[in-house]
Amino acid sequence: MNQRLDIFLDDTPLTKPRSRFLFWLLAVFLPISSSVFPVLADDVFDATAGILKVPAVAVGTSINNNTVYTDLTLTLGQVIRVSSGPPNGTIDIFDGGYLYIPSVSVFGNVYTNVVATISKVLTIGGATPYVNPLTMPMVVTPFQPPSAQSGAPYSLALGATGSGPFQWSASTVAPGSTNNHLTLSTNSGILGGTPYYTGNQPLLITATRQDGAAQNIQTELVISGIGSTQNITNTPSAGQQNQSYLWQAETTWGYTGSNLGCTPDLSFIFGSIPPGLTYNPLYVGYQNNDTFTGVPTFAGAYTFTLFGSPGSNLCAPDSTNLSTVTITINSSSTASVPKGSSGWTRATSSPVLSVSPAGWDSFTLGSPSVLNFGAAYYLYYEGLNSTTATHAIGVAISSDGIHWTKQANPVLSPGGPGAWDMGEVRYPTITNNGQSLVMIYQGWGGNGAALGMASSTDGLHWIKQQGYVSVLKGVVGDAYVPASLLYINGQYLLYYSSDGSIGLMTSTDAIHWSDKGFVFNGNGAVQISRASVVYDGSTYRMWYTRTVDANDGTAANSGIYAVMIGYADSADGITWKTYGNPIFTAGASGTWDRPGVGDPTVYYDGINFHMWYVGGRENLSIQSYLYDAFVEGNIGYATTH
Repeated sequence: MNQRLDIFLDDTPLTKPRSRFLFWLLAVFLPISSSVFPVLADDVFDATAGILKVPAVAVGTSINNNTVYTDLTLTLGQVIRVSSGPPNGTIDIFDGGYLYIPSVSVFGNVYTNVVATISKVLTIGGATPYVNPLTMPMVVTPFQPPSAQSGAPYSLALGATGSGPFQWSASTVAPGSTNNHLTLSTNSGILGGTPYYTGNQPLLITATRQDGAAQNIQTELVISGIGSTQNITNTPSAGQQNQSYLWQAETTWGYTGSNLGCTPDLSFIFGSIPPGLTYNPLYVGYQNNDTFTGVPTFAGAYTFTLFGSPGSNLCAPDSTNLSTVTITINSSSTASVPKGSSGWTRATSSPVLSVSPAGWDSFTLGSPSVLNFGAAYYLYYEGLNSTTATHAIGVAISSDGIHWTKQANPVLSPGGPGAWDMGEVRYPTITNNGQSLVMIYQGWGGNGAALGMASSTDGLHWIKQQGYVSVLKGVVGDAYVPASLLYINGQYLLYYSSDGSIGLMTSTDAIHWSDKGFVFNGNGAVQISRASVVYDGSTYRMWYTRTVDANDGTAANSGIYAVMIGYADSADGITWKTYGNPIFTAGASGTWDRPGVGDPTVYYDGINFHMWYVGGRENLSIQSYLYDAFVEGNIGYATTH
């Protein structure tokens, strides 16, 4: 759609007859052949998408040696008339994340000194897209820090995608000191030092790019060796659902003999204890000190990390090493709990779907969505490309939920130049309406993020619905993340996450939506996202990613987060009840699904519940907000009755 666009300064419209002067000026300044330089076409404004497409624009040496690029897409809201001209010169200049265009032609009118932000630029001849390093997605590398050795120098150069320099910061909790003798250089991103205490040490790392983009990831540094001479010496016994439980952590200090009166101070820093139990670190006589007591209500395995410090001068010097332990609560046949909320058991000790050695899903997998289609399981997921740092959506097929065959290429990729989802596509959620499969996904482009729809009859070949779904229904924003899509009695129900809560939209055609707002809210230290909802004929059941900060069981002011899976249910899909969550947590020390688990997708076959989930490092990519928290890594599988 073409239309007139006027830009005003001091109440005076700046318009001129269209001029070819810029074309000849650029041809003189740029070292290119006439056979390569394209014909200068009219610029096109897409009013629906709000995007200005400039068919030919030259970019200066700051980008790529004065090469001419075509199909530059600019977001209209970012085009600003500037009163002073660009830096010296008349060719286009890239500076500080902005493209200064001395003269841009828009629908027969020439405007001078326009400044705009680049999103993507394609080279002439349909070559691989050039991604502006300042606006490409942020990805911190490596995925997992190599292990360290107690008493040995350690050095790890952290990196991130895009153009630096980056600013780095980190939070952690460790015995003896807050950082276990490790430091992170603000400017170089080098994590270094000589760690002393052994164990699984959580690290929350923040990288900030020069354009303000940031990524927060939480991972673990595994430190082996001897470390401190002090340790927590016992491990928890197993418990029984709905029966009293007590475990007291013991240390090498002991409480008798020379250490009589020693009251060690144990710090619970990371993970989760079984619902129904409480942790008592207070010094109420050594018999009651550092105990986990109560009546566990949900069966499962619950892993957490703690360490001990001398609570008085009667204790031996030094602190204990980090200790990661698991409390297992066995199921009880007499327990009265909702179906699908308890007793989840990992079907394998390793992931059932992992990253590829190279290609479009070579860095991380995430956001699984599973349905049973044609007597097989179809698992849709987002893959992150280790080279381009962009997401696409793929599928794997299995007959048993454990052994999967990936399709080599994505089934849904970013759109072409100028498309609203040209940047990346992610967060797929799929349902079967009886005639076709319908997918809702999030796309990124020149206008930011919005929700899109695609359909398929075979699960492998997908056709996108043109335009934004969220524009059609009147809701746009990158805070809306699709989570779970259902089709019940002729109506689509889309559960989405935003601002640490779960919302609901409804539609009869998957294109025009009515937003019902939030139906399940996070609160305070606990934020919820990425829900999977199943309707079993009488009850809506929800499994969701549950992010807990330092005010909910971890060491005070640690800045360390626990990401796990919770459960809720509802009679109408709107009013939800929780049951003392979480119900599924990160794996035991040394397993693949640490430090977090999340992004569940659940399928109910009428007898058993099947859950595929993501295990790995935690991505808290929106600073000060946890609504975008998710786990990235590989995909595991668990079941319960």
